Amino acid sequence: MHLYKYADEVTEIVDGAAKESKIETKVGVISRTWDDLKFTFIEKGDTYELGALDTIIELVEGQSLELMTMLAQKEVEEFKENVSKWQKTLKTVDAVVEIWVKVQKNWSRLNPIFLASEDIRGQLPEDTKRFEKVDIEWKELMRDAVENSGVVDACTAEGREEQLNGFNSDIETCEKALNAYLEEKKKVFPRFYFLSN
Repeated sequence: MHLYKYADEVTEIVDGAAKESKIETKVGVISRTWDDLKFTFIEKGDTYELGALDTIIELVEGQSLELMTMLAQKEVEEFKENVSKWQKTLKTVDAVVEIWVKVQKNWSRLNPIFLASEDIRGQLPEDTKRFEKVDIEWKELMRDAVENSGVVDACTAEGREEQLNGFNSDIETCEKALNAYLEEKKKVFPRFYFLSN
């Protein structure tokens, strides 16, 4: 076939094919990784909380970087749609996990204040109702997440990110009201300034 006459072209085609194969293999590994990855949960009274997230966060960061590198290569053309889909999916997982952790932390901190303190319930009735609503919906969300614990499924569930952002907004409103109330108490009892809220 006199291939030696076309050494440059043949080398270029072989290199391109090797790079395409590498991209295909990496995308396959990413896909299988997330198919098998599940959240862990810790039972907390009558609800659940997210367990350790180190592995998930590490994978999101590492694989997002890999996907970005793939998209910069000309050999990605054949797999561009799939690579872009995974890039978007991991971006969603990252955003949802971040807000989820924030809501969980703040819900956990304010839960005993708004649900167990008669003083706060009496002084801040509207915010107590707001927090109670979040509490009910939060527990519902966590029950659903325990049943469907696949990371990608749990994070990309329809309306999940919006719901968590709504919880965050309501919890922040409750916290602002609580801080304003405590500020008034501090004016009456200045020694309270030496205590954390």
